[in-house]
Amino acid sequence: MGNILFIEESKNAWIFVKLNFSLGEFADMNIKVKGLMALQGLVWHIAPQKKLEKSSRKSILIILELPGIGDIVLYLRALYNFYRFINKEKEYDIFFAASPIICNFLKNTKSTFDMTLVEVDFTFEHRSNFSVFKDNYSKLNKRDYDYIISFDSLSGYTKSLIMGLSYNKIIFSEDQIKKYCIKDTVYKFLLHDVNLIKVNYFGSILTHKSLVFKKVFDEALVQIMGSRDDFEYKMYDIPILSEEHKIAFRNYCVFAAGIAKGHDYPYRGWNIEKFADVANYILEKTDLKICLCGSHDDKSLNHKLYNLIKIKERVIDLTSKTSFAEWVEILRNAEFVFGQ
Repeated sequence: MGNILFIEESKNAWIFVKLNFSLGEFADMNIKVKGLMALQGLVWHIAPQKKLEKSSRKSILIILELPGIGDIVLYLRALYNFYRFINKEKEYDIFFAASPIICNFLKNTKSTFDMTLVEVDFTFEHRSNFSVFKDNYSKLNKRDYDYIISFDSLSGYTKSLIMGLSYNKIIFSEDQIKKYCIKDTVYKFLLHDVNLIKVNYFGSILTHKSLVFKKVFDEALVQIMGSRDDFEYKMYDIPILSEEHKIAFRNYCVFAAGIAKGHDYPYRGWNIEKFADVANYILEKTDLKICLCGSHDDKSLNHKLYNLIKIKERVIDLTSKTSFAEWVEILRNAEFVFGQ
């Protein structure tokens, strides 16, 4: 049970009304907003906001719905190979839609692959904001797309968003053992020309999602080219970002225990004492140094972790002391990264 304090003006007096609401009632409110979004998507589907003329060049829209940095890191290889393929074909323009944090990461790591970045708000805190939903649509509804591609699965939110767009074909993945309900049938009817890649999203697939993305990439090549036999799928490494600042220490691992402000999954936070137990075990059993990394928002948590570590002379605290480029190079040269 939660409490909200509403302030309401009635005549010349302020009336304070204390409203108790259950989580169930809050969920009902979210369901209503989702229903409104789906209805708005249907309206756009039936009567688009504006008539879009086909460009002389073909267009592909790639959507990354999930807002986490880890998600884009797993995406990079598929995006790199897609860029190589499109660069070879010459006739396509690629548009990449993702949250600002993802777009900034691509810019800062020099991994935009000549894509036009479209900053949309897919953060979970705004999933129930109808005005944000409409703003996302207006940013995407700029052209007629030949293909809309998501290397991952799509939520009802994004399906509602794109079913009013002008396109020829959609390619995305979905759990092959998913139990379908009425809304899935409705979306299947409204999203025309869908090429669904069935994969098994069991728990451990999270560590192998790059394999799922490759499977979707292969299917995209088949759809666009008719075949993928002559295309070699290559590895991708983020370019060296910082040559000037060589890391003075070697033989180290990185601990990133903090969850920076605004993280979409705060419930994933691991107990800091457990991080300390792992750190102390590593220092006892290996000759590795431990490097603490994070932003300014992580300083208090990393300070607590530092105080719990026993062999402090082998701990290097770089929390909020590095540029983005230096941070990437620290991660690149570490033996491993241990974090949230």
